[in-house]
Amino acid sequence: DIVYLKIAIDPEDNDLLDLKVDGSTIPGFDKDTTNYTLNNVGYSKTTIEIEATKSDSDATIIGLGKKTLKTGLNTFNVVVTAQNGTIKTYTINITREKNNNAYLNILAVNGYVLTPNFDSEVFNYEVTVDSTKDKLAPSDVTAVAKDSNATISKQSEITLSTTQDNYYKVTVTAEDGVTTQDYIIKVIRPKSSDTSLSSVNTTGATISPAFDPNKYIYTITVPYGSTSFDIVGIANDPKTVVLGNGTYTLSDGVVTLTTQAEDGSTGIYTFNIVETLSNDATLSDLSVSGYALNKTFKPTELSYSIGNIPYGTKQLKINASATNASATIEYYVDGEKQDSNIVNIPVEIGSKTITVKVIAADGITTKTYKIDYSVIPSSNAYLSNLVPSKGTIDFLKTTT
Repeated sequence: DIVYLKIAIDPEDNDLLDLKVDGSTIPGFDKDTTNYTLNNVGYSKTTIEIEATKSDSDATIIGLGKKTLKTGLNTFNVVVTAQNGTIKTYTINITREKNNNAYLNILAVNGYVLTPNFDSEVFNYEVTVDSTKDKLAPSDVTAVAKDSNATISKQSEITLSTTQDNYYKVTVTAEDGVTTQDYIIKVIRPKSSDTSLSSVNTTGATISPAFDPNKYIYTITVPYGSTSFDIVGIANDPKTVVLGNGTYTLSDGVVTLTTQAEDGSTGIYTFNIVETLSNDATLSDLSVSGYALNKTFKPTELSYSIGNIPYGTKQLKINASATNASATIEYYVDGEKQDSNIVNIPVEIGSKTITVKVIAADGITTKTYKIDYSVIPSSNAYLSNLVPSKGTIDFLKTTT
């Protein structure tokens, strides 16, 4: 005999018989419980495997297999669809702990070398910067975290001392927001050895050649007749001390500015003092021996006359005194230079000019004084001697 069995299958069965994560049944699983929260997993766990056994073999399931875990809360849905289309969703919540990596991958002070060489697990360093570097700013420090989700906090700008220790801190906070790591850099700024002057300022004098910090010998020229001048040297480095600034006179002969750097180094700038040559080309007195000038002499008056002189006058003595003793005097008669102040007078009758030229000590400035005179015909009609052709006579020029 043949016996037929009729088995009733529930077309609405969308239950699971088992739900596993990484091969283990979720603790407390029940087909009628659809929401599960698993214990946190460490940051190092990046995937899980979800498996399920359905109650009805003809039901369909989606959401199974290998799943990637992000840091923080992850929610995965396993959806079971019964034969008649009804849906049941099982939800698995799992939290992957955030990264606790607070290490740096790169640490550097731009343009300088850290000691020791950088290592992520070495947290204290030293760096020696230039003596001229007086600040360390965040932009001077390069820091890159190993974990791109970590955050980096750099210390704000610090002023670098040459006499005290300087420390700069970089703090890494891991993605978990809890784990931190400090990297400390001891910044050594040497004392300055800069002994140079950036400029030299004078009042009442001039410097030559033009000032150059790398040249150390100069000439200071003071105006003729000046009594004093001031000089001030400005150090290139504010910590460098300048000795010798102040007021000087021509009689001092030389000025020495000594610079003393922070590290004790010294430098010397020497300025030899000279006086400008006088440009005074005036006379303090002018006269002609035996003759009176037509007007009272004045240094600013340049033209004079002594009137008529007798025919036959061979020389005149010109008495001229320069206001400045370093000036020189030249004498001319009708443009012809004379050897001394005793000038030769031409025999020609008529108006003539004696020129007294004063050349100032500077060799450039000149002033010319003129003395006019006239040679007049002689009224002497006497013979100087009379000799007869025969015999002798007693000659007297006034006896006619």
